[in-house]
Amino acid sequence: PALFSTLRCAFAATILLLYVVGTRQSLTATRLLPFLGAVVTVALNGFLSVLAYRSLTAATAILLFYTSPLWVILFLFLVRGELPTRRDLVAVGGVVTGFIILLSAELELSSPISLLIGAATGALYGGSILFFRELSPGERIWSLIFGYGSM
Repeated sequence: PALFSTLRCAFAATILLLYVVGTRQSLTATRLLPFLGAVVTVALNGFLSVLAYRSLTAATAILLFYTSPLWVILFLFLVRGELPTRRDLVAVGGVVTGFIILLSAELELSSPISLLIGAATGALYGGSILFFRELSPGERIWSLIFGYGSM
């Protein structure tokens, strides 16, 4: 599963680069870096998700993945200087509250490395959202090819 997920991302990236080259679009760093960032974060997320599912309970791995709103807000603040809206803060409050309620006992039973891997999946998903946001609206279709839905 980890290999398949990583290969799927590599295939999407290859098709993407062939499309960009075939349509003779300029490959400036401004355009290329978000694509490469998305490729790397999606591929790593796919790989680490499989590791998380193997080393944690499915519920714990999924809940750690769902920390992604926290990471998106943090990355947007650190990278772009965007302050969270009230709606963002409500979402973060919900994530943190659910996390505390649902995982308080599980956190003591799991290894710290497994928990870090699970948290990394949420952080990588948050990072990929940041990279996809940097693409122009017409290029965001690639988030569908990477399997991340419309961002």
